[in-house]
Amino acid sequence: MVSAKTISRKTVSITVKMPHTITNYDKCRRKRCLFKCAVFFAFILVYLKIFAMIGTKVHKESKQKVESASTATNIFNKLPPDFMDLIQSSDRNERQKALEILLQQLQITPILDGNAQYGSLISILDEQMCKGCNNSIVVLAANCMKYLVRGLKKRIIAESALLKLKVKKSVVSSAMVELVETLLEICGFEILATNIYNALSSKYPPVQLHTALIMSRFFAHLEPFMFSNQQIKEALQYLFSIANSRDSDTRDAGMKALGIALAVGGEQTLEVSVGNNNIDKMKLLRIREHANAFLASINEENKESVQVEEEKPVQVDVEQKEVQIIKSTSNELENKNAESNEKAFSKKVKEKVTIETRNHFSKQIAEEQQQVETTASKDVVSSNGVFLSIESDVIKQLAEEFMRIVSVSLYSRLFHKDLSERVKGLVALYESCVKNEAAAFNSSDIFFKYCVWNMYSNSENLFSQVLQFIQFLVQFHIDRNQKLQFEDICSAIPHILSLFGREDEEIRKNVRKIMRQIYSISSPFHIFLEIVNKLKYATGIEKAEYIYQIRILIPAWAYGKSDAAVQAFYMLAECLNDSDERIRDFALRTIVDIYLEKSDSLCNLITLTETQKQLVDCAIRHYKSLSTWEHIAINGIENL
Repeated sequence: MVSAKTISRKTVSITVKMPHTITNYDKCRRKRCLFKCAVFFAFILVYLKIFAMIGTKVHKESKQKVESASTATNIFNKLPPDFMDLIQSSDRNERQKALEILLQQLQITPILDGNAQYGSLISILDEQMCKGCNNSIVVLAANCMKYLVRGLKKRIIAESALLKLKVKKSVVSSAMVELVETLLEICGFEILATNIYNALSSKYPPVQLHTALIMSRFFAHLEPFMFSNQQIKEALQYLFSIANSRDSDTRDAGMKALGIALAVGGEQTLEVSVGNNNIDKMKLLRIREHANAFLASINEENKESVQVEEEKPVQVDVEQKEVQIIKSTSNELENKNAESNEKAFSKKVKEKVTIETRNHFSKQIAEEQQQVETTASKDVVSSNGVFLSIESDVIKQLAEEFMRIVSVSLYSRLFHKDLSERVKGLVALYESCVKNEAAAFNSSDIFFKYCVWNMYSNSENLFSQVLQFIQFLVQFHIDRNQKLQFEDICSAIPHILSLFGREDEEIRKNVRKIMRQIYSISSPFHIFLEIVNKLKYATGIEKAEYIYQIRILIPAWAYGKSDAAVQAFYMLAECLNDSDERIRDFALRTIVDIYLEKSDSLCNLITLTETQKQLVDCAIRHYKSLSTWEHIAINGIENL
């Protein structure tokens, strides 16, 4: 036992833990924490709900798009009830609002119900394009028509689209071009052929320009055999007429379309047309340049596709084809065929890659498996006064000939890309000819070729100087009693004659004087053939001028019953049926004068209808008292 004394001596330490007292501060902190958690979870729920709504909306929209894309839709069901009243309203703002609504619905409705009645809507849109004075409304109507054609997939002819191409505003012309190209894609060329012909023969150069460019893009997607279609061939004839236009841009657009037709359809596509239209060498050269450019663009696309294939490990065979473009078979063209090889790869490719090249010219493709390497040509001046990247054999040869006969300083001016420098060069060349007559006579053919090259420049000063230089060359031979060989001037004759189509009376007057001078020192017979060929496709004042030139040449060619005489009488008889009364009168006076001068032996060369015979007999009795036809003709031309 332990005594009490022992217990008292020990110190016992006992710690008693008291319970913790919860204060108000702790309560607030807990509540705050719970509130934050509640807010956090609430935000998460809201975001999830929003995402769910967005997903549902997107799903519905995509489902609607799929349904609308796969099913035909009646567009009138999506339009306001008063839509037809709005689109025909006299208020421009209401019409514009209606067109905007229609365009919006057409853009999201790719397939339209063909059973709905769209006739009235198409007529209204066509009227808005034709008679609309506000460009915004015209463009909206054109875009609505475009989507309407795509949605219906039916043949619709919108004549107003081609006629509206004459508007200078680019926003309008661009909309019309898109509409016409859509119509060509959906309807086909056969349906729009008549409208295309009318546009190509329009009196408005912008209409001809845009239509020719449309045809060039249309030709680029055709197959070679399609160019045997008679309607396509007729379109090519209209394009040849555009190639002789007085407007440089329109002329080049026509030649571009012909060049693409040559590249796609082959030489046989234009071979007959070239002979019938008597296209000169310089224009044929320009057509060929456009063909080469088109082929080069195709080859570049092939090269890009090949480079993509090179990155893959697969190796296949390489086959390249040498493409040759043969010039037309006309005797006036160069003797040897011009060749244009597609560009080969810029670097040597070890892998063999198959390149499938379109066989545009089946008779002119070289043997397969032959690889061709061509180098980039040096810059040379083209026929329109601009340095080209593709070398022209004719211009290169002309430049080399000039280099041999003129000084270096004069050569640099004559072939300078600045047209004002060429004007100075022509003045210096004139002074050189006066000082050295012998050299001028020997180089006449070169000088005429140079004048032809610069005749179609955009510079009026250069054109005027070229015309004066031609007049100087002809008068130069007359003053020195030198005969001008037809071979020397043959390249310039068609171009000089084409100036009769200019509206400027002063230019035509100078051309008449030049032609009279040429007749006196050259072979009128060959020139007469050129005039008859020009008369086939001439119109208006140009046609009257050619008839007058035929009358002047009658003493030179009409003594024999040649083919040229028969052709001339045939053309004159055709002119008696011309829609222009002044042309009919000119042709009648010419036939009457031939009869009075050469009796009826020449008039029997061509068969006239009974109506034409009565007309000629009546005119002969009336004009017998006239002393000279020439006075009447000149007055008639000046009054045109």
